[in-house]
Amino acid sequence: MKIINKYILVFAALFTFSCELDDPVDLNNPSFGGVLNDASVGQLNELVTGVIARASTGMGNYHDIAGVIGREIYRIDVSDPRWVGDLLGTGNLDNSAFYTGTNFSTRYNGVKTANTLIAAVENTSALTNAEAEGYLAFAKTFKAHELLLALNHQYNNGIRIDVDDPNALGPYTNNAAEGYDAIAAILAEAADHADDAGNSFAFGLTTGFDDFDTPAT
Repeated sequence: MKIINKYILVFAALFTFSCELDDPVDLNNPSFGGVLNDASVGQLNELVTGVIARASTGMGNYHDIAGVIGREIYRIDVSDPRWVGDLLGTGNLDNSAFYTGTNFSTRYNGVKTANTLIAAVENTSALTNAEAEGYLAFAKTFKAHELLLALNHQYNNGIRIDVDDPNALGPYTNNAAEGYDAIAAILAEAADHADDAGNSFAFGLTTGFDDFDTPAT
């Protein structure tokens, strides 16, 4: 009985003096609120890195698909006959296959990251006007590039240009020409931002951007 009473006292003490923990932060999936409300320069630069990383995601697969359809390469893959059976035109294209849905979603992940950077820049006090223009020039250039890659695969099937609000997505373009015009308009906006961005960006770029790492270039 003495031992049981001791355990009861210990548990009672633990419950009496237990700490209250704040809601944990998921470091692998940070919230948008952390960057959309007065983001720091460091946070904005991390988004720049994210935009660049997204732009290179899945590009090997992207070019393989375009290469097979364009008769530039012939991919022999015994584990997946769709490289021949579908993409060479000997069968029907599947609207949920890796060569359609996967590439479509990958490119729009890049658009989402670029849109997040744009929104963060528009809601921060950490930048001068010229610095903000530089971020916007960069983000809109990459947004247009991602949309262009999506359109090149979908062509007259159309793509969504306005995806800023996931709860109110814009319509699909009616044809390829309409999509190209919309993308050209985004690039024109990016060029206008670059004209007002001063002589340098407030963020660094990788060596792949050598000779293209200033607003002028």
